[in-house]
Amino acid sequence: MEALVTVEETGDDLWKELKELYWAHYVHNSVDKVKFEQFVRKVKSAQDYKLIRALLAFSDGRKACTFNDRFEWLTLEAHGRRYPPLSAKEAGKMIWNGREEFRYASMQQAAFTQLARPRRDAVADVQQHPDLGNCSMVCALINVKRACGTAGVVAECGDVAQVNLFFNGARRLVTLHRPEVRQNMCREQLAVLSPDMHDKLIEQAYFEVVHGMNYESMGSNTAMDTFLLCGWFPLVVEISDVAFTLVQRYLARGALLALGTHATRSRGPISLRKNHDYAVLDVCGTTFRIRDPLIAGNVIELAWEEVQGAFHLLYINWDARSQCQLYQKFHFRYDSAAHNRFMSWLNKPAYKITNDTASEQPVYALFERHLSNRKYDNSIVGVISGENLISDTEDGNNIGMQWAELVVPPHSSKILFYHSSTNTNCTLHLFFNSPHLKVAKWSSADSSRLAVLDGCWQPGPEGLSFTHSPAFRFEIEHPEADGVHVSFQFCWANEHSAALFVYHASDYRYEKPLLHRPGPLSSPQAFFELALDTNTPYVVLCQSMDPAADSSFQLAIQTEKQGSVLSSAPTSRAFGGLRFRSSKTVSTAAERIELPFTVSRSTDLHVTLFSKSSPLVLKCAIFSDGAAEMITATPGFIPINDYPYVLPISFAKERSLVLLIELQDAVPDSSLTIEIGSDCALQFCE
Repeated sequence: MEALVTVEETGDDLWKELKELYWAHYVHNSVDKVKFEQFVRKVKSAQDYKLIRALLAFSDGRKACTFNDRFEWLTLEAHGRRYPPLSAKEAGKMIWNGREEFRYASMQQAAFTQLARPRRDAVADVQQHPDLGNCSMVCALINVKRACGTAGVVAECGDVAQVNLFFNGARRLVTLHRPEVRQNMCREQLAVLSPDMHDKLIEQAYFEVVHGMNYESMGSNTAMDTFLLCGWFPLVVEISDVAFTLVQRYLARGALLALGTHATRSRGPISLRKNHDYAVLDVCGTTFRIRDPLIAGNVIELAWEEVQGAFHLLYINWDARSQCQLYQKFHFRYDSAAHNRFMSWLNKPAYKITNDTASEQPVYALFERHLSNRKYDNSIVGVISGENLISDTEDGNNIGMQWAELVVPPHSSKILFYHSSTNTNCTLHLFFNSPHLKVAKWSSADSSRLAVLDGCWQPGPEGLSFTHSPAFRFEIEHPEADGVHVSFQFCWANEHSAALFVYHASDYRYEKPLLHRPGPLSSPQAFFELALDTNTPYVVLCQSMDPAADSSFQLAIQTEKQGSVLSSAPTSRAFGGLRFRSSKTVSTAAERIELPFTVSRSTDLHVTLFSKSSPLVLKCAIFSDGAAEMITATPGFIPINDYPYVLPISFAKERSLVLLIELQDAVPDSSLTIEIGSDCALQFCE
């Protein structure tokens, strides 16, 4: 990451030095010990209480620095400005960004012509400014001040105000250097109306972070803005999909509620503003006490049935910390090129939650997408029981927050996965109660009962579809069970059709598929289930129905049987999948063809015959040189064409061998191709 930009010198140089120490430690992972000791002596001499407190916070933090800490520093940028994960109370006069003027609508700019320090308003409660379209933020501020207060959100030190907001996976610092607000000639301010000046600073930090220094931008939604102010879980649901029991359940947890109206004016018992959020002050029985953020004193009372008719969205925020004693978070980068290759959760960032207790354990999980310039990108969170290939639930939206409430059974596990339509940094927040509940990043390589196999199709020569399709050999070992239930997930990248076949490995001609769905698979994802024997090798064949296909695919094989060990490896129908491969093309002008060859040691032999030019009728056998006994042979005369014929797999002890071919009729203008796979080097004799 590039070095710190030069900022305007306005405070004590010691604060600037402390900021550079933070940057050196968390971003460059290197602090000059001599310079640090010199700085400590300077701070002691300065006898500045706030500076001493900030230095102690830095010293304590760097001793316990983790991967998460560094990730939060390396992702501190949003809209080109820096927001470190620091507490406002410990930030003092550290200035992280140069001064930059906010952008305003032309009407705002014309009415409010000068800048001045923010001050208190002669009003009793928080109220949205009529020239600012941030009803969601003001609703959030009303609710947060009522529920948990904002005392620790803002800290002032001289001409610097520090504000803490929750975004990009942490409680982050927004520095307001010489905080000012626009005002008109009558000293009316372009800011939230409030008796608390800190509310105006919070609003200013909000417009900087969420809307990129733009006061013309409209709000987002109250659930998201409430999370920004206090970090409580956000949930947005359509009221038509909600029963009142859901509202009661969250109210019992101390949740904050707000309501959003439709894009058009609703016809109901009361006139409401369209596309506007309203704060819910209280719910008595089934009666909602609602407040318009634009009007401080007017409280609207509506029954639940009236709320359902008048509003479109219900915003819920609740504090998971009130329900849980333990908290853990994971930061990760979502790369859409890698994670969206296939329609499968196996490619997604996933986390395994394991319950080692004898009781059920509730877990609350929130995936937080970091701020970016892209809005309204879809994301999904899914829950998997055990290591199933099909998810239990998948829920998505485009607000950037996905959360799940799940219960992990005793001595069991569940997997959470995340999907995004675009690249993003993301943070998983987890709340739970038992120290015996373990969370770790999940990988298919950690499972003995699951194999995830990647392959690709490439355009090949015509007439070689038999050997061109990728294949995998697999076997499921179990010390006790004779049979297991096996699941297959088959995904491919392009829209062409494909097919999947499963054979016994001993079915060397691939004539009796155990699994073959009739007709090609048209969707780029398919699931199959099959009962198979344990301790028995099988071959699965992945075939593209388009010979010119040039794309990748993924095959997952999974068994639910505990104690199973699934092994797999790539193989091929060509040459029987054996290591050494030899081929020879001969003319069929004569009715009898003898091909002597040698092998370096005893070996298995896999012999394949095919003709591309014209159909043939022949019989074939392999003898030891000078012996009359056949090692392998065709059952009399057989037809040969471009679809290969495979001789029974045989084992040859002798090193000198002869391949004898007898044609029913000679075909002068044709040829026959022989392919032999072996365990050792093989050479045709001239």
